[in-house]
Amino acid sequence: MRRVFISSPYQPIEGYSTQANIDLVKVLCKAALDAGYAPFAPHLFYPPMLDDGIKAEREKGVAAGVSWLGMADEMWIWNVDGISPGMEEEIHRAGKFSIPPKLVHMPAAWAGIADRLGRGKKPVAQSSAIEKKEAVGQ
Repeated sequence: MRRVFISSPYQPIEGYSTQANIDLVKVLCKAALDAGYAPFAPHLFYPPMLDDGIKAEREKGVAAGVSWLGMADEMWIWNVDGISPGMEEEIHRAGKFSIPPKLVHMPAAWAGIADRLGRGKKPVAQSSAIEKKEAVGQ
């Protein structure tokens, strides 16, 4: 199985709560599994053991997640609701690996999820990090 790093918001963004974002990433990971990929979403794994409200713990979780990013074959980015600061950091760090993962924006496996969950109803600005790193990962 190809390893896929899932990048989606964790903290509230564009009117969606942290819990709504956790529910979203579960759906995204399930879709990746159903498509034959092995997904990893650090924001599902680390928050139960670390306090996101404590800067040092958040940074530890981000660093651990990025360590996994270096082993991914692809990075799938949920950009329907915009790019959160944490996602921007993941995208930025993806390009620093000697063999960066392929950055995939809204893969086919995620088709229909935004409509099914009622997300992405309002236009949002896109991150400049996506444009810069997309060329690196291709």
